[in-house]
Amino acid sequence: MRIHDPLSNWLEPEAITEWGDSISPRPKISWFEYINYYVHPDVVSVVGRLLIPAFIEHEGGVFLRDNFTLSGYSEWKAKLGAIVAVEKVINHQHVYDLFATGDQVSEKSFEGVANLIAHALKLALVSSFPERRFDVTVSNSDQDYGPTVGFYSVEALRQVPCDAGHQDVATKNRCCPEIASASSEANLYVQADDQEV
Repeated sequence: MRIHDPLSNWLEPEAITEWGDSISPRPKISWFEYINYYVHPDVVSVVGRLLIPAFIEHEGGVFLRDNFTLSGYSEWKAKLGAIVAVEKVINHQHVYDLFATGDQVSEKSFEGVANLIAHALKLALVSSFPERRFDVTVSNSDQDYGPTVGFYSVEALRQVPCDAGHQDVATKNRCCPEIASASSEANLYVQADDQEV
């Protein structure tokens, strides 16, 4: 038996564990029961949109749809020039800004959210743009306003033409193994990136 966990670095938040410890009988899976007791389905739906966002492609760049305006893009493009630099500005999210709660929240909780957003963002980018590469970043330095998640383009994946003109992906991979190799290269990049977050 093998366990495959796409969120292998995920830990149950301490507050949820403590909640589970405080009730009797103690639930087998505290986070699951917490959702059962306290979380409205609409909350799950909107958090899903946060974790798996929509994107806009514009002039070779990829941007978070909900952060993008043409006027904002034009202003940053005029100031910064390079598309990657504009991506870095438009595609960053301060985790603190997501929570206007008066409750006391540990820094560890904010960092956990940042790591979760980054991991989900990688999956969403790979799914939406399999031919491209992105660097997804999580930072929490003295210069940051709390944990910050962002992404920017690294490079487009090398496109390899199939001389035989095959349209079916499986046939292409058998006929032109360099295509399969290029796809594996992209997947390895994402897997290696996953270890860093």
